[in-house]
Amino acid sequence: QDFLPFYLPQDCQIISVDLFTYGSPRPTKFITGVTWLNINEASYFFNVYESTLDYENLSCISSIELDAWVPFYLGNIFHDTRQASRCFLISGSDCRIHAFAAENDAGGGAYVEMSEQNTAAKFPEFCVMESIALWLAFTHKDDFRVTAVAQENGTLLVFVVDVMTSELKEKYVYYEEGPLTRVMFFENSVDLFCLASLAPSKVFKNVIDH
Repeated sequence: QDFLPFYLPQDCQIISVDLFTYGSPRPTKFITGVTWLNINEASYFFNVYESTLDYENLSCISSIELDAWVPFYLGNIFHDTRQASRCFLISGSDCRIHAFAAENDAGGGAYVEMSEQNTAAKFPEFCVMESIALWLAFTHKDDFRVTAVAQENGTLLVFVVDVMTSELKEKYVYYEEGPLTRVMFFENSVDLFCLASLAPSKVFKNVIDH
């Protein structure tokens, strides 16, 4: 319930918020991402902040204007095979998934400014989208990443990607009526929950094999 001083305009509208911790051997910092709308100027932004775990010390790393698309879902995922660095993923009104990453310095200190990355190199499953992604979900099994994408047009996409080679191994498609608003993998599982706006919710068992 405490106010978080994100240095945003008073009349802005926050669209989505996501965060992750970093630090070694134990987490010591938060990296927080916020997408927001400047109502007066009708412009969209993605801000990234570094803070202590209690948010007492907070600084803005980046403020990026999104001048060509509207942001929807915001999440984060490891973007290297060593699982040593995370990136933010934002789904846009341009039917693309945008990745923003930054490297921390050699001593494990503060992050440097975020920048948009080439998603095709690390995330081949995001190369072709026919609708806006309203939610993303990820899980891992052995050397494979399983990615689920809930789309506005009612299409559920499930991809199996070899994380060592970034090769797309499988693609599954399921069609439902109305927008799909949420997908979620059960903990330590490849069973997938899907929430639809105009149809009953469904659970897909073992999506990596079926």
